Amino acid sequence: MRTKPLIGITCRTYIVPPGVEGADSATAFLGQRELADCVIRAGGNPVLLPSVEGDRYARGIVAELDGVLVSGGSDSDPAGYGQEPHPKLGFVDDLKSRFETVLVRAALEAGVPVFGICGGHQILNVACGGTLHQDIAACTGSTMLHAVSQTESRPCHSVEIVPGSRLHAIVGETKLRVNSTHHQAVDKTGEGLVVTARAPDGTVEAIERADAPFVLSVQWHPERLVERDAPSRRLFDAFVRACFARACSTRAACAPDRAGASTES
Repeated sequence: MRTKPLIGITCRTYIVPPGVEGADSATAFLGQRELADCVIRAGGNPVLLPSVEGDRYARGIVAELDGVLVSGGSDSDPAGYGQEPHPKLGFVDDLKSRFETVLVRAALEAGVPVFGICGGHQILNVACGGTLHQDIAACTGSTMLHAVSQTESRPCHSVEIVPGSRLHAIVGETKLRVNSTHHQAVDKTGEGLVVTARAPDGTVEAIERADAPFVLSVQWHPERLVERDAPSRRLFDAFVRACFARACSTRAACAPDRAGASTES
């Protein structure tokens, strides 16, 4: 019997070219070490999910999971929300976009907790029928810089959080300083989703569903802030607790392990 919630983490695939030390030929591997570390720290067991074509695998694996963590990565495929590619659209991993969309929809149907981060935040919105700004500056006219890659591990702008939201209850603040490495953003929100945080220029920074035990996503990368930021740790703790509760509700007996076990400072 599993003693901790099993949490699937979607992954991007990295290609190691021939000639790199340790790689005799072209090698592909899945990478989400930071997210896996955060799940373990909060009391869960992570499993990496490869992007697989078709619905069968995505729907089947959801039945085995207690939670789904949708990671960041490349731009989302605009075909998923009925738009043609914008000239400012970046690299698109269309297989990852399709797989994650099916995975999220299956998780929502099954009542499995969902936590989206950066690109995963955008995928949650698309999976619920929403749309995206394919490039914030080009689509909204905002002059605020959101793609600040050199500050991945430290905050670079603030976000205002809606009082009374689930996000507010988790982090205990109505204003946070966050990191920012994106150029796309939520436009029209998907069905059942509400905006619970915005950047100073109005960019959507968090969405959630109030009618579900845990369906929440953020535009920033809390996994890169956990070492020094208590609200970031609280996000992972709350998600893993929700996954633990889901596991208990679907199994005859619950393990004594306490989910959400990280120690805050």
